[in-house]
Amino acid sequence: MANKNDGGEVVQLKKIQRELVDIKQNTRSSGWFWHGMWQGAGAIVGSAIALLVVSVILYFLGVIPGFQDIATYLGTVISNIRY
Repeated sequence: MANKNDGGEVVQLKKIQRELVDIKQNTRSSGWFWHGMWQGAGAIVGSAIALLVVSVILYFLGVIPGFQDIATYLGTVISNIRY
């Protein structure tokens, strides 16, 4: 009776060992850190672009009246820098 339990336990231990080896191989790369850094930077840039798009849409819809004054001011500043 003890032999049957020992055989089953050995099989389970070997299965666990294979799974641990697979996990170790998948997480060995040091590139995960840089991958995470690029994902974070992409999230920040993507959020800024989304905010810009929403601002432009609200400007054209006339929802933000003060934004038109700021856009006019920035346009005159840019035109003064060009000339």
